[in-house]
Amino acid sequence: MGLKVLVTGGAGYIGATAVRLLLKHGHEVTALDNLSQGHREAVPAKARLAIADLADRGNAFRVI
Repeated sequence: MGLKVLVTGGAGYIGATAVRLLLKHGHEVTALDNLSQGHREAVPAKARLAIADLADRGNAFRVI
């Protein structure tokens, strides 16, 4: 059984690469991104995308 993993910036180039590798190894992944520079399409369908800004702590924790 894999881990539950949160990847901040998960819709950016490096974050999306990390998401894909984590999924490949059987982990349950949530990608957190505000999409200011990342792209929704970069997050694999098997991962959950939570759209929020870490600067807004209340909202960020509410969506994950």
